[in-house]
Amino acid sequence: MEVKNVFLVEDDEMFALAFKRKLENLGNYKVHHFPSSERALGLLTAIKPEIIFLDHELGGVNGVDAMPVFKEFSPKSEIVVVSGQTEVDVIQKALDNGAAKYFRKDALLIDNTEGFMREYLDKPSEYGSFWTAFFLNYKLKLETKN
Repeated sequence: MEVKNVFLVEDDEMFALAFKRKLENLGNYKVHHFPSSERALGLLTAIKPEIIFLDHELGGVNGVDAMPVFKEFSPKSEIVVVSGQTEVDVIQKALDNGAAKYFRKDALLIDNTEGFMREYLDKPSEYGSFWTAFFLNYKLKLETKN
């Protein structure tokens, strides 16, 4: 089986370590961790990742602002913004800049990484509608609580 390269651009060392372990335990993924956009961009053309998990709040250039450069030098890479930011304008800018998805950085993401990776990296997959169904159910649970 072919090794698939994944970039994790994250300056929170604890989150990065947990997320990297989770990704590597899922299968044949080589996870390259970078604490800044600048460091990741330095190796982007040499490694050519299939997917880039990108934090928004980074030292130096923030992830959302760096996305157009990532897209320019690696147009086939899927970019997923993983951030603690919940402001609508940040999420919209990430999507406008080419993010495939925007996820909050929390235990929910860590627990459901397998379905996400299958959807994006192992197409076709039985998980094709996993995230759509998951978030519809999550939304319904929230609506019934309120």
